[in-house]
Amino acid sequence: MDESETDDQFAAFTGDRAAGSALRSHLATIARDFAGSPIGELADEVLAGRRPIRDLGTDPQFGVLLTEGMNAYREYLDTLTPEERRATVAQGRADDQSRDD
Repeated sequence: MDESETDDQFAAFTGDRAAGSALRSHLATIARDFAGSPIGELADEVLAGRRPIRDLGTDPQFGVLLTEGMNAYREYLDTLTPEERRATVAQGRADDQSRDD
């Protein structure tokens, strides 16, 4: 990781610039979708650099949101055929590879 990545808390947290950018983007979506709520405010604070990313992991409401999101994704995966699942995994690997390049 180069010096500019260590200046960016998202890149520093994830270990690379592309993953940090993806995390920032997802958190911005949460901030927008939950504007005016405690979760939205927490996301805004982290995005603005006024709170560390690790605060997301200790917030009970944010934890519930993540659990609900993971459960919904798991339910989605359960609806896929084995072929669709293989394609999804292949796409994820391709996305990871493009981030590494």
